[in-house]
Amino acid sequence: MERAEQLRIRLKWGGFRETYDSSNFCWIVGADGVGSRTSSRAGLDSDGRDSSRFGFRRHYRITPWTDYVEVYWGAHHQIYATPIGCDEVGIAVLTRSPGIRLEKALAEFPLLKERVERAPAITAERGGLTVSRRLRRAVRGNTILIGDAFGSVDAITGEGLTLAFRQAVALRDCLLGGDVSAMDRSMQR
Repeated sequence: MERAEQLRIRLKWGGFRETYDSSNFCWIVGADGVGSRTSSRAGLDSDGRDSSRFGFRRHYRITPWTDYVEVYWGAHHQIYATPIGCDEVGIAVLTRSPGIRLEKALAEFPLLKERVERAPAITAERGGLTVSRRLRRAVRGNTILIGDAFGSVDAITGEGLTLAFRQAVALRDCLLGGDVSAMDRSMQR
């Protein structure tokens, strides 16, 4: 924010009111999340695709057997095994079926089940709905969307912030290069 002020960039926080005149702004950057009001106001959210899944996770007290995140693919769900620390592993399941929970999903992967079944759970099983979203366009007129306003990935992947930062860099490059139309191509990549 300090750097933006040095460059005399005017920041408007809190979203737009019911009416606004976009001609008052050189650029409007919507970085206001999945339910983006900026996207809606600019008419950019009318041709997007949403995909929802259920996610459940629990942490176990166990020494990780690898330094990497392991992904197990099943017929109706995915399981992620993530080393959290020197004595903790997170197990998460993503599914389109609301009836699948960790124990039921683990039964499909005997090796993984055997690794964690005797380990004490150190968190309760938690879950929720996760939504992936992808719009066809990031730019309309002088409005540009980045981050979850443009598209989101399953929350379980941990890639949301990474994508937002990469998109911010792409936006900078497009603005500096004077080719904002390149933003749509960059965002699709």
